[in-house]
Amino acid sequence: MITDDPRILKCYTPNFISELAQKLDIQELSEIELLRNFLFNAAIHYLTIRDKISSKIPSSKIRAQILSIRNLTKELNLKLSELSGPADELIWTPQRHLRVIPFDDTNSKSPFGHTITRDRTGNIETINYLKENQIKEAIEILQNLAEYALPYRNKGGRPKAEAILIWVFNAQRFWEITLGRKFTHSSINNISKSMSYMFCLEALYTLDPAIKPKALVTAMRDVIRLGHIEIDKEGRLNRITRKNRPKK
Repeated sequence: MITDDPRILKCYTPNFISELAQKLDIQELSEIELLRNFLFNAAIHYLTIRDKISSKIPSSKIRAQILSIRNLTKELNLKLSELSGPADELIWTPQRHLRVIPFDDTNSKSPFGHTITRDRTGNIETINYLKENQIKEAIEILQNLAEYALPYRNKGGRPKAEAILIWVFNAQRFWEITLGRKFTHSSINNISKSMSYMFCLEALYTLDPAIKPKALVTAMRDVIRLGHIEIDKEGRLNRITRKNRPKK
């Protein structure tokens, strides 16, 4: 048993594999077994990559969150600097005259949320909490941290197209190396009529009905055009090169 994943076993039943083999004119029992092995292995990689992608936050959303923090802290810094005298007094007076009870709990909170720490040496107690200038500095630091983060691109969730591309790459290798057939695709209005396309569509759509024919056509075009795609040890797209495909 290659997999015990119920999603795969439900899709690629012995009856489905037998019917697909007939459509592809695969008659040798050894080749039918290789077809089964391909379907199971390719499905494992596809579902693993697709599930990882769906669990990740898109990079556009990450950037939007950081941009929001940058803009809010920038505006807050500006608003604090523009406070009128009376407004400044109302905002900061409780902070400037914060009352702390001596020899209270070792760590406690002020009514405004300050964490109060105490260091005691004999009968001498040192009380620490955020002062006005430190609060303003903290807001400025947050703004600077957001500014620093913005130029860096977080990979976030990779497009689902990559999972399809890797599946098609594996299908191409099976089609050309195992079956010795030419992996082609000729299309009219993005609907391909080639046997290899029919194979890819039926096998992949059975696994993931959300697949759009246009997305599959695009992946097939890319695999054929690029010639060779390198896959890392975990079955993920590593990088794309223009190396020659295996000889037919």
